Amino acid sequence: PQPSVVINELGMDGKDVFVELYNTSDRPNNLKGYWLSDNANQLRKYSFKTDLILPSRGLAAVSLIECGLSNASPLSVYLTAPDGQTVLNGLTVNFTADGRAVLRRRRLRGRQRLAPTANEHVKRTRW
Repeated sequence: PQPSVVINELGMDGKDVFVELYNTSDRPNNLKGYWLSDNANQLRKYSFKTDLILPSRGLAAVSLIECGLSNASPLSVYLTAPDGQTVLNGLTVNFTADGRAVLRRRRLRGRQRLAPTANEHVKRTRW
């Protein structure tokens, strides 16, 4: 089954990188207890300790620096279930010098597609 929350966009804001999370379901989803990481071998780097409720088809943006995660390029980001082991979604990107965002397009013919912008290399992380 597809995860109901996916990494929708990675973007730069000055020296910080943000990850935008998207709730693909028709119901609200609370991310409390979920994990973010920049390392596939250490998935429990940052935990959402308080309620972060994504409304149906809603978005939330999180600063990687505030989470204590890397903002280097290439960058890998993993969203992991509360069990700390099940990777729900992952994305690896190389940012261009201008720091353009990398995003997923909304459903296109029933499939999620990555939509890089100008000269960005995007690789979907296997999970």
